Amino acid sequence: MSAVDVRRPAGSGTVLALASHGPAPGLHFQPVDDFIVSVVHRSSHAEVVRDIGQGRQTFTDAPRRVFVTPARTPSYWSFAGTPMVLHIAFPWREVQAFVELPEEDAMRRMHSLARAPFEEPVLNTVAWRLWAAAGHGGHVEDLFTEHALHLLLATLLLRSSEDVSGVASGARLAPWQLRRAQEFMRSRLSDPMRLADIARTVGLSQHHFLRAYKASTGQTPFLWFTQQRIERAKELMARRNMPLTEVAYALGFSSLGHFSTTFRRVTGKTPTGWRQEWVDGSA
Repeated sequence: MSAVDVRRPAGSGTVLALASHGPAPGLHFQPVDDFIVSVVHRSSHAEVVRDIGQGRQTFTDAPRRVFVTPARTPSYWSFAGTPMVLHIAFPWREVQAFVELPEEDAMRRMHSLARAPFEEPVLNTVAWRLWAAAGHGGHVEDLFTEHALHLLLATLLLRSSEDVSGVASGARLAPWQLRRAQEFMRSRLSDPMRLADIARTVGLSQHHFLRAYKASTGQTPFLWFTQQRIERAKELMARRNMPLTEVAYALGFSSLGHFSTTFRRVTGKTPTGWRQEWVDGSA
């Protein structure tokens, strides 16, 4: 038996289900048109048996382990322990729209991830942040949800590229593509960052742009965009008569709290602390 808490992020067909599983000798699930990512949160370190058409797999329900069930795939599960698992069901049509690959290639990528459980720190952290955000409506939560869902899919795609080819892709952006993408982002620091819009400016799919941008710069477009926002914020904060709330709203932050949290994460200092140091240093 399982106790299940279900949340549906706004603006997406994705469904989140936090399940506290009890010992079960065997559970059969019919195929669904969803791509399911399961992240173990709490674990009894007991045996789990699974079969998704690739042969019977036996492993331990260790915390932070990730299991993938491809769309349209029947599955069998047997739990000896009592794990708590966050299941994220992505509609297959949304996965395909993000991947922008032919049906056969997209399905092959997802099946490669299902060969065995794995650990992926970024995916694990983002998944649980997504669960928390989905429980609270609001502009900040909705904005985070959109980015989080894309980041989860992008992380899985990067991993599937390694699984399929044996090596990570080293494709980079051409100099003009990198310059145009960064100019586009820099010109829209007050707006939400939308990966699809940036990729379109350089003629690439979201997936290919994300991989190539990270190969070219060593960081994601979202991280670079956030850093640019903070650098612009510093320029505005140097104007001593401009309230921090106005700085926050001028750069698209939904609140002073959101701005302060982001500023401190990037710089290690609060906006007030940074401004005081700047004032003292320029006096």
